[in-house]
Amino acid sequence: MKSIPHPDVIPGIAYPSKSKILEEVCNEYSIPVMDIYKRTRERKISEPRMLVMALLKSALDWTNDEISLEFQITNASVVHGRKTIQDLYLTNKSKKELIDRIASIVIPSDSIRAEVIKRMIDPEMDKSKTKHWKLKKNRKLLN
Repeated sequence: MKSIPHPDVIPGIAYPSKSKILEEVCNEYSIPVMDIYKRTRERKISEPRMLVMALLKSALDWTNDEISLEFQITNASVVHGRKTIQDLYLTNKSKKELIDRIASIVIPSDSIRAEVIKRMIDPEMDKSKTKHWKLKKNRKLLN
C-alpha cells in the first residue's frame, strides 16, 4: 500500500486513525464507542466491531495480534470478523454502500481508499503467515 503523505506536506490530507475509524463506524451504526469493546455476540455490536477490525487491518496495517489485544479476543475471531466483512462487502449491496460511505469519511483520498478497500476484500490477506509456516516446515534441519 502506498504511504499516506504527511498532512504538513500536503494540506487537507489527514491520516486515518483508530479513533476516527471507531467514531465513524459507531456513528453510522448509531451505537456508543464503548459498546464496540463489549464482549457480546449481538449482531448490532459484533458487525460494527468486525468492520472496525477490517479497517484497522487494511487501512492502518495493524497485525492480527494488535487487533486481538485491542478488543481482548482471539486471533481466530479477528480472522473470522475480517472474512465476514469480506463476504458482506461482496454479497450485500446495502453493506457495501455502508462500508464505502464509512471509508470515504475515514480516508478522503480516492486512490488510497480504493487500495484500502482492495486490501480489505483480498482473500489472501491472512495467508502470508501460512506461507511462512509451509516454507519453514519444508526446510531441513541442519545439525
